[in-house]
Amino acid sequence: MVAPRHLSNFLKAIFTDEASRNRATEKANSNNIPTTIINPQAQDNQDDHTIIIKEIPLGTSKEEIRATFEEYGTIEDIKWSLVGMWQKARIIYTTSQMTNQFQTQWSTLIGKDSVRIMAA
Repeated sequence: MVAPRHLSNFLKAIFTDEASRNRATEKANSNNIPTTIINPQAQDNQDDHTIIIKEIPLGTSKEEIRATFEEYGTIEDIKWSLVGMWQKARIIYTTSQMTNQFQTQWSTLIGKDSVRIMAA
């Protein structure tokens, strides 16, 4: 459970099964506490159109990554982070069709460096 400091009257709870969620909702309702249920399966799943690029050399810029992977389709967003001596990028395409080719293509070149590609 999470209670963000900037929202003192807000509580987020994650349940492992529907029965537990229903019991908590009933208890909240009996105490006049408003509830909102968000079903994660009903939300748009970005993992369907996301790939993860690993082992990107530290000197590689976000622009180089974008230029390389725009060849495969329209990119909605790129997020990247440092992992030890490497960078890791999470590329979100606009549709899942653009990530289908990465089911069989597990690497590509960014400049002269080979990087690994994984489905999210």
